[in-house]
Amino acid sequence: METGKKGKKPDLGAKLVEKGLLKEQTLASARSQAQEIKEPFEEFLMKQGYVREEDLLPILSELYRIPLVNLNDLTIRSDAASLLPYEIASKYQVLPLGQRRGSVVLAMREAHNIRLVDELRFHVGRPVQTVYAPQKAIEDRLGDVYGAGGAGLIGGGDDGAIDEAISEMEVEGGGGDEEEQSQTAVEEEGNSSPMVKLVNEILFRAVQKGASDIHLESAENSLVIRFRVDGALRVIRRLPKKVQNAVISRIKVLGGMDISDARRPQDGRLKMRMGEKTLDLRVSTLPTFWGEKVVMRILDQGGVGLDLDVLGFLRAEREQIEDIMRQPQGMMLVTGPTGSGKTTTLYSVLSTINTEDINIITVEDPVEFQLPGINQVPVNPKAGMTFAAGLRSILRQDPNVIMVGEIRDQETAEIALEAAETGHMVFSTLHTTSAAGAVTRLLEMEVPGYLISSSLSGVIAQRLLRRNCPDCSEPVDVGDAMRKKYNIPDHITFYEGQGCSTCDGQGKKGRMGVYEMLIPDREVIEGLNRGASEADLVELARRSGMNLMFEDGLVKAMRGAVAFSDVLNTVGSPTGVNVDAERLLEQADLPWSERGLTATRKKERGADEPETILVVDDSRTIRDMSRFVLESEGFRVIQAEDGREGFEVLCKEMPDLVLTDMQMPNMDGDELTQKIKGDPSLARIPVVVLTSQEGEETEAGVLGHGADDFINKPIEPMTLTARVKKILATYRQFYGEEGKAPGQDDDLPQQVVS
Repeated sequence: METGKKGKKPDLGAKLVEKGLLKEQTLASARSQAQEIKEPFEEFLMKQGYVREEDLLPILSELYRIPLVNLNDLTIRSDAASLLPYEIASKYQVLPLGQRRGSVVLAMREAHNIRLVDELRFHVGRPVQTVYAPQKAIEDRLGDVYGAGGAGLIGGGDDGAIDEAISEMEVEGGGGDEEEQSQTAVEEEGNSSPMVKLVNEILFRAVQKGASDIHLESAENSLVIRFRVDGALRVIRRLPKKVQNAVISRIKVLGGMDISDARRPQDGRLKMRMGEKTLDLRVSTLPTFWGEKVVMRILDQGGVGLDLDVLGFLRAEREQIEDIMRQPQGMMLVTGPTGSGKTTTLYSVLSTINTEDINIITVEDPVEFQLPGINQVPVNPKAGMTFAAGLRSILRQDPNVIMVGEIRDQETAEIALEAAETGHMVFSTLHTTSAAGAVTRLLEMEVPGYLISSSLSGVIAQRLLRRNCPDCSEPVDVGDAMRKKYNIPDHITFYEGQGCSTCDGQGKKGRMGVYEMLIPDREVIEGLNRGASEADLVELARRSGMNLMFEDGLVKAMRGAVAFSDVLNTVGSPTGVNVDAERLLEQADLPWSERGLTATRKKERGADEPETILVVDDSRTIRDMSRFVLESEGFRVIQAEDGREGFEVLCKEMPDLVLTDMQMPNMDGDELTQKIKGDPSLARIPVVVLTSQEGEETEAGVLGHGADDFINKPIEPMTLTARVKKILATYRQFYGEEGKAPGQDDDLPQQVVS
């Protein structure tokens, strides 16, 4: 069958609503937007993330009564390639499967599209029968069907199409490698039919294999072609030196560059179509010793997955991002080096919140992808459009949400943070290595700390790791030393791809992010306001729930998604931090409030257990008397004989309050108090000092070193219990209970972007 039965056109929208995949109000809005940009309704739904392809195709199959096939389980006839030219199959992204009753059977995602079917029938010259198949499966199987004409460039296949183009150049007398070729000769050679075919073949192969960049490098005796796939470069082919000038000339012509100038760097841009895809390519040339080097960045509008679900966030991080997206104002920063996926993360966030009732404006350098419904402004320094100038202009455009491509200077940082403080949600990026490093970087830009603490909603630091190929991953041994160092349970097995035909022998297929997310809760803000170091901020954030990037990667390695060696090589092992893999696994799928060091210690102690008081005194009599009085009031009491022992017990037990004598051997109460209050991870533990000295000078000294209160000796039982209860109550009120911020009212509705 070529299409479904004639008659009333099937109502896809109604079916999606009936299946619970789309809401009525969303349906009307989506139809309107699709019509406005003149895009097929089902394509619009998939691009905008309303419906996934795997959910949509079965419904289309049911509506149009066209079969849906699983190409992975299908044996395709060996002569299928003869039924349809590779150029047509690649252009329309269809796959010939064979013949049935005189018709050519073609697998395609738009099997119901009558216009496309008619065009294909014209190219085939015979009746056509279509079946549905996922786009990715079609792309993957094109190489299997066409061999040299399709995917032979990678994976050891026969590069017949490229060899044929080179042979044609030799027959026509082109491809000389003399330096003194005339400009006219080079231009004619670059536009010759074989050269057009050769360059097109290279571009198509790169797109087919999911390359993000194409590198053409002039070597002494050859032109080396390398593709960057899943973040890694690999040599694809070495072309004869004689084709170098013609290949580079052809690319320059396509990119609108000056082919006569090979002595200075140039930048260009070109567009190409591959089937229904429109691809943008940014082109850069650089003169080197053996000739020009060309790099082409492929910007695949349809290939980028702007969906938070595919980025690899654990539950806690994903929930925190969603909370930030719902905020009416604030700033979220994404940090990491170039190529770490920052733009994809921000685009995914913007695509998620992009609705017709909010105004989203971005200022970018450059605009990587065009996002429907979002106003994107390119930076143009020559015209005075810098990030800062663009941001000022955006603020006069009544925005709800602003994205600044990168914060590079103090001016941009302060404008962005002030915008975040005055009713706008701002998203941006910074080039730092960690989440806490973003805060430090802003401070280095001389941005006031109060502005950061009042405006910053969260910071995500990230890297990209290559996923293990699911078809060739095998168990690997990480060694006993690593298991002991990170407390990795014995039952955990690590995996690593070994290389197969699915992954072109790389052992990797696709990429996923590893993240650390800093949320400025009360502890972090207090640390920021008192000038805590980056290491102190990290410790405070980890107590509240933050996983380091290494810890996030370790969880994903323990689950088999990535290789542990890649985590170590890309992220690196943290120094001065205790990593507990067993705890990480237990908390991997928990919400943020149930994660972190504080939550772990609370869980170990038990929610219903009494509050713990640490009594530190070199007098056994006072220790025993204090224990008797406090235990009679329902407290749990632990003891230490001096300040040094007291600090060790404190770090291990994490009590709710410390009651310490002033004068003790090894470490006195004054030194112990300063040590507790000077450690960001312990500073929230109240300290009460026992002293036999009286007077304002003693009181000022005790409180001046950080103690919360003091009690004069001899100790009165009622005074002791009253003071302890009062301070604990004060701390509970100030810091909140069950992770709830002080002053937060459960009865108040959350504000949402409107």
